[in-house]
Parts: sequence; structure tokens; C-alpha cells
Amino acid sequence: MELFVVQLSTSDTLDLTPQESRSFSYNIASFVPGTVYHGLTGGSMDMKVEANWTETIKP
Repeated sequence: MELFVVQLSTSDTLDLTPQESRSFSYNIASFVPGTVYHGLTGGSMDMKVEANWTETIKP
């Protein structure tokens, strides 16, 4: 039996501020958490978020 192993990774900058280039839905959904994180708690605009995972697929 052959196995397929896929390794995935992604990284991004955590920025929850509304912007013109983002969709209306994103801006509405990120308004409250962005206000809390960036505004009230002074969260960094340059915080990096990374995710790495492996998927094993058995046909």
C-alpha cells in the first residue's frame, strides 16, 4: 500500500485592522477583535503567525 505524505506550511502577519483592500465581511468580522488586540491591549502590528502540519493520505 502506497502512502502519500504532504507537508504544508503557511505564515502571515497578524493584522486585524479594517482596510479598503479587504472585503466588507472581513472588515466587519475583524473590527471587534482588532480593536481589542491592536487598540486596547497594544498588540503588535508585526506579529508573525506560522502553521506547519503533515497529512498522510492512505488510498
